[in-house]
This record gives sequence, C-alpha cells and structure tokens, in this order.
Amino acid sequence: MIAEQVRTAVGAARSDHPHTSFAALGPRARWVVAHHAWDCLLGERSPLGRLYDCDADILLLSVGFEVCSAFHLAEYRLPAPTRQYDCRVAGRTGPHWTSFVDVDLDDSNFGELGRWLEVSSRHDGEAPVTRGRVGGADSRLLPLRWAVHGAVAWMASGRNRPHAASEAHRPR
Repeated sequence: MIAEQVRTAVGAARSDHPHTSFAALGPRARWVVAHHAWDCLLGERSPLGRLYDCDADILLLSVGFEVCSAFHLAEYRLPAPTRQYDCRVAGRTGPHWTSFVDVDLDDSNFGELGRWLEVSSRHDGEAPVTRGRVGGADSRLLPLRWAVHGAVAWMASGRNRPHAASEAHRPR
C-alpha cells in the first residue's frame, strides 16, 4: 500500500525499468530513479545503488528481513549466477517482448541473514538496528550501507547457500 501511495503521489518520480521499477519522492527523487540500467535490476546501476550512495536508511515497516530488497545489492558485489529475464514493453509500434541478462537474484535466506546481522551487531556492541513501533507496526530501522556490507560478508562466507544452516548443523 505504501509503494502505491508513493508511486501515485504528486511529484513522484519512477524509474523506467520494465521489470523492477522504483518510485521516489523528495528533492532528489528524479536523480535516484534516473538511468536505471535494464541489465541491473537491483545493483550498482539501479536506484538501490544510488540510495547506497546517498547513505540512505532502510525502514522495515511491519515486515521482516525476508523482504529486505537492499540485501540484493550484496549479490552484485560477489560472483553470482546470471539468468535471462523476459518482459513485455511498450514501443513505438506497440507492445513487444524483450529480454536481458542479469544476476539471478535469490532472497531465500534473507530472513536468516537479517537475524545474523541483528544478533552479531549486538554482540559487537555496534547495534545499528533500531527496533520500535511506527503506529501499530513492529518496525526496524537500519543503515543501508551497513546492511549491504554485512550481507556481502555473510554471503562471501557461504552462508547464503540454500539450506547452508541446516547442513552446518547436520551430524557427520
């Protein structure tokens, strides 16, 4: 509901990506969404990369880390498999299909990643995740750069493989 409110608000700017567009409001909105490369869903050449450059924060409003799209930026910073994406776009002569190749995004372990970040930061005394309520919603606020750096470290360690946690605890 919030995404739709932003997208349809007066003054909103939207990226022209045919598969993963972003909408933004505010004085830098047009800059954030400009030049969203088609072969970069959620990487450095996307609005997510620009939000990283702006030192933005992430607000998880009544949702868990499982849907934290910012973690995808970490996938672009490590060797990752790619795949072809197909989408239908409007053209001068009418709609047509197009395709592009990009990182094969995988959010299957984002919940585990987020819990690891939150717990490890408390043990390190860093604690950049602020928990609280926004209205009636349980929420978390955290720095995007910190989250991406932590996600890169976690993914590089091999913990992002599906079922990696259960394999690590399996008796030998």
